[in-house]
Amino acid sequence: MKRRSLPDLVWAVLGIVLIVAVWQFYGQLTNPFLFPSFTRVLGQLWEYIASGILGRAFVETMGLLVVGLAIGSVVGIVVGIVIGSNANLSATFAPFIQVAYSTPRIALIPLVMLWFGVGFNAQVVLVFLSCVFEVVTATEAGVQLVTKQYREVARSFRLSRLQTFIKVILPGSVSYIFSGIRLGMGSAFVGALGAQMFMQASGLGSVVKHAMQSFRTDQVMACVITLAITAAVLTAGMRRAEQRIAPWRNDSFDD
Repeated sequence: MKRRSLPDLVWAVLGIVLIVAVWQFYGQLTNPFLFPSFTRVLGQLWEYIASGILGRAFVETMGLLVVGLAIGSVVGIVVGIVIGSNANLSATFAPFIQVAYSTPRIALIPLVMLWFGVGFNAQVVLVFLSCVFEVVTATEAGVQLVTKQYREVARSFRLSRLQTFIKVILPGSVSYIFSGIRLGMGSAFVGALGAQMFMQASGLGSVVKHAMQSFRTDQVMACVITLAITAAVLTAGMRRAEQRIAPWRNDSFDD
């Protein structure tokens, strides 16, 4: 991923300033119950931070997200490598993976609650289901796209299957794996909020749910800003980690 030039950053900042200005202007003209101004939302956000509510909720949500995403990433990478390395397995499981990938995971909440309850373990299951298929799909694609030419070079050097995997297949698919984790992270975030809103009142999901029930639009939008900033920071962190681990790759599954 190329670094942004100074003009790009300037335009990005100008875009943010423009959005905030329009938001503030429109918020002052309309009913704050329906659309609060930016300064009103910012004040509510500061109140959340000062009271410690946001900090505690953020830690709970991040804990759930990290555990569910870590399990989903490990399982997704292993399954994706196995399926991607075998054409017969890929053909067998492709329909199931595509259906599972396309199914809104939020619709699985009633089943997860019925089978696993409403505690932390059930929330982890939902986060896991929300991200694992993105990782599987991207990893499988990365393994399959390692060109035949590279495999033939590995055979000409008489590399074993394990050596071919470590030195050829894994480096060739690592950017796709990171792309799958990035895509899965977004879905895992949605799954974590859904779990906390509908299973057990905790974390940012609980704060959003309470704000909705209280008809406090400013509180809801303060939570939305927090979630948006968090998602942007996590995504940027994943991209930076990919650049450090695989600097030779400039393409990925989602680019």
